[in-house]
Amino acid sequence: MRNPFRIFARPPKALINPYPKTPAMAARLADHIWKIEEIVRFIDYASSASKLRFH
Repeated sequence: MRNPFRIFARPPKALINPYPKTPAMAARLADHIWKIEEIVRFIDYASSASKLRFH
């Protein structure tokens, strides 16, 4: 994933109306704006899952 902060935690100006929405929320991948802690846990989980898959 290139930049999860931009996808899950930072609403662009175009998606603020009627309420702030991230690209992930617009694509229905998330139902809220993620906190940094959630993104870190997601990255840790994804990296550990990929290691398990290839070993």
